[in-house]
Amino acid sequence: MKILVIPDIHNECEKVDLIIEREQDVDLIVLLGDYFDDYFDEPEDAMKIAHWLKNKVLKNPKIIPLMGNHDYSYRTWAYNEDLACSGFTLYKHNVIKKILKERDWRKLKYHCIVDGVLYTHAGCTQQIVPKEIKDLDSLDSFLKKDERFFNRKIVKKLINGQNIPSIFRAGRSVGGGAPVGGLIWCRSYEFESLPFVRQIFGHTVQGDPLIYESGDICMDTQLRDYAIVTNGMPEFKKTCI
Repeated sequence: MKILVIPDIHNECEKVDLIIEREQDVDLIVLLGDYFDDYFDEPEDAMKIAHWLKNKVLKNPKIIPLMGNHDYSYRTWAYNEDLACSGFTLYKHNVIKKILKERDWRKLKYHCIVDGVLYTHAGCTQQIVPKEIKDLDSLDSFLKKDERFFNRKIVKKLINGQNIPSIFRAGRSVGGGAPVGGLIWCRSYEFESLPFVRQIFGHTVQGDPLIYESGDICMDTQLRDYAIVTNGMPEFKKTCI
């Protein structure tokens, strides 16, 4: 399968549209999340992105949109150490919630596995995975179980910061309460690979895509790069737009 992978977007939806138009021969498009927030942005920027997500991304069957930490804040609307991040404002939240409803947020995924590669926003580090999990199918089941829990309990539990699964928590390195960050918070310097799966993620800004010795890849270069992954093998391309 030929997959277009686009890392952290941060309001740059026009650039993403041009990349997608350029790479029309792909079978699937994976967006690594962080659609919202940028330096000095305004509620009008949040409105633009929310409409783009709802009317363009979520209606395109070829796109798998993943959730980032900058999106998670606006879904949960609870401002505490594990649910909000820099850039979050109530002004933007109030604009976004008028456009994106819970049924829309549920279409954003926290992980996907295609051709044996695990895609998340920030990486699934070994420290948050139970030791008894030793293969990709078991990992997929574990992540899906916690994601279902999150979706069921999002209002009653997470608003109070209670019972947040480790895969959603922010690590201490960014002011959170967990030892390390989960799927949407893990930093590249705290990431430890899983021996049975190769991963592609974003979240931590790099000068160029960071390729670990394990073959895992962190590719948030502020949208200077994207990737075409063919049968699990990545080729990086410059955006140049």
